[in-house]
Parts: sequence; C-alpha cells; structure tokens
Amino acid sequence: FLKAPGKVASALRPALDRRLSSPDLRTQSNLVVEVERLCVEYVLQALSELGAEFVVGCRLTVAELAEQCGVHVRHHRLLGRMLGMLAEEGLLEAVDDGWLVRRKPHKPRVDPCLSGIRRKYGDEPVLPALAAQCGRQLARVLRNECDPLQLLFPQDSTTSAERLYRDAPASRVLGQTIADLIGKAVRQLPPGRPLRVLEIGAGTGGTTSFIIPSLPADQVVYTFTDVSALFVSAARKAYDGYGLMEYAVLDITREPAEQGFESQAYDVVIAANVLHATPDLKRTLANAKSLLAPHGWLVLQEGTVPRRWLDLTFGLLDGWWAFADERVQSSYPLLSRDRWATLLSACGFEGPAAIPAKDADASLLDHQSIILAQAPSFVASQPDRLAAPDGVWMVMSDRSGVGRRVAT
Repeated sequence: FLKAPGKVASALRPALDRRLSSPDLRTQSNLVVEVERLCVEYVLQALSELGAEFVVGCRLTVAELAEQCGVHVRHHRLLGRMLGMLAEEGLLEAVDDGWLVRRKPHKPRVDPCLSGIRRKYGDEPVLPALAAQCGRQLARVLRNECDPLQLLFPQDSTTSAERLYRDAPASRVLGQTIADLIGKAVRQLPPGRPLRVLEIGAGTGGTTSFIIPSLPADQVVYTFTDVSALFVSAARKAYDGYGLMEYAVLDITREPAEQGFESQAYDVVIAANVLHATPDLKRTLANAKSLLAPHGWLVLQEGTVPRRWLDLTFGLLDGWWAFADERVQSSYPLLSRDRWATLLSACGFEGPAAIPAKDADASLLDHQSIILAQAPSFVASQPDRLAAPDGVWMVMSDRSGVGRRVAT
C-alpha cells in the first residue's frame, strides 16, 4: 500500500520548501561554516602539541607521522582525515600514498576563532561547545590517553548529543520531514491494518521524538531499537506514555532473525545517522531489508559530505572509522547521495530518492539528506532454501483472505 519513493518525495516538497526558508536554518548554516574553520585550528593545535614537523617541500605519510607523534594505531584513519583538512586549506597536497607540504602551517588560533563565534552566536549553540570540548583534548585522544566517550558523554550524560539531534534547526527540519513520511504512510493504510515501524540505532531518541507525538496509537506499532541496552532502557522511561511503543536491543550488523526479529515484519524501517557506522554496508543493508515487508520503505538520514566537526567529535569513536568495505578506497565513512542510490539499487532496493532533491538545499541542512528506498515486491529471506517446481499452481481462497495473500 506504500507509494513509490519518488512520488512521496515530490509530495513532501512544498512543506520542505517552507522549512528551508527558515532564518534559523540560514543562521545555523553560517555557524557550521565557522565551526569548520575552528576545527582546522584544533587540528593545528593538536599536531603542534604532538610535536609534528612540517617542512615545506618534504613528503610525509600517515604511518611516519603517527610514529613521530606517538599516535595510537586505532586513530590512524582519523590522523589521515586531519591531514586531509590541512590539504583542503592548501597547506598540504595529496601525492601518491602520502602528503607533500606546500606551506608551513600557521600558529594555531583557537582562542580568537572560538571567541569570535561566541560573540556572534552567543554561548547557546551546542555545536561549537561540543567541538571545543573534544578539540581541546584531541592530542590526548590521538595518543590514546583520553577516552573520547567521556568527552562526548561526560558522566554518561547524553545532554549534548540530545540537544544536537533535537534542537538544532537542521535536525528539526529533517526530523519533521521524516515525521511527515510516517504520517503519509499512516494515511495510506488499508482499513484495520496497523503500520509497523522499526527504528534502527535510535540512540538518544532524537529522531523518535519528532515522529511519535502525532502518530495514532491505535494505528501504529513503533519498535525502538538500539545496540545499547542503556539507550533502550532510557527510551522505555522517556516514552512510557505512548501506547504504540515497543522496545528491543538490535545489532544491525548481525542477522535480525538470529536476534529474535521476525523477517519481513515491518512496513517502515528508519535509520538516522547510524548505518555508515557499520563495517560492511552491503551486509547491513541486507539485514535491514530482511526486516521489511514487500514494498516496505527504508528511510535513512545520512550525512553525504565530509564534515570536519563530525570528524573531531563523533569521529573520535572507533565506530566512525570501522568500515571494512569498498569505502576503504575513499578512506571516509560517509557516502554521497549518488553513491547511496547506486548501493541501494545494487542491494535490491527500488526507486531510491533523496530529500531534499537539490544539493543547494542539502547544504542548508549541513549536507544531511533523507534517502528513501523501497523493498522489492517479494523479499526472499532464505533464497537458497526457497524453490518451487515450475508449473501452474491453484490457490484455494476463502473469505478470510489467506488465499489472496498466499497468491501475492
């Protein structure tokens, strides 16, 4: 009963256009540009603290610099990304398997840069605060002397992450758009048919909080899942008043059926900023597809362009760089919108569509996009065991409708 992704994306366009015209969104977009500059200063400060030497005309590699500065092997990919940031600023140039020093880095200007942001935007925005919280300890993280989890979640507090995923204007626009998608699915429901929704890696509930308030409890069953039992337990308390909720622990890198989830049991599967943090996207997407009923929707929210502030915050965690698939060639976990479309099609999904459809609009959302795709009309959960003899089959039908469903 769910319509094709392209038609749904077009139908949502007017509401999205209204949200994209918000002055708050434009302000946040400008703030992100300045935080991106701040991140370069934190990179220069960390490398200076580690004793890195940059001699104009000399070549260096990540392995050599890591050995020189005592960078732990778990952070070599992060170090490579840091050098990539310096290349974006014209200080380095990528050559073969290393980097050529083009200009001597300037002395880090962290304090003036951060003070300028605070004068312009005040102390309220969580993004520069989180970048500063992590950036100050970047050198110690690289040497494995500081636990990045405590920087992102001090005393196990999720306050900063919650504010980032719920309060930022871009997060609100994306969350409200996903809520519109689910609302549209509810309105397409056949009589007496509940909408079955599962959210993967729901975490602090940033996306969940936008979706469930407007959903009718008698028409929707919403399953909140995360790999962390702590997040699932916190969600159980936070959303206790909603009669439509169910809760479960799910590791999407493993087959859901092995974890007690029924195959093809959900009409919509949502994953906001989570699938990129898995080692093998094809395997992950196969697991997600196994949860979807025929023609069900996969709704992804993903960053599609490298962002420095992400690399120096959540990129301090091992999961950000855990990929072991074809992304190794690009050395970066995030995929462009075109690459998502290609990958989804290769994994058997149909009609992938991006929201917003224009790159210029996506830039206002800090290059975050909603990627919508549809499961095929028939999904074989165990294709190796599923074989039927050729020929004509007669299906006996009765008033209960079982026969019609068998034929389908």
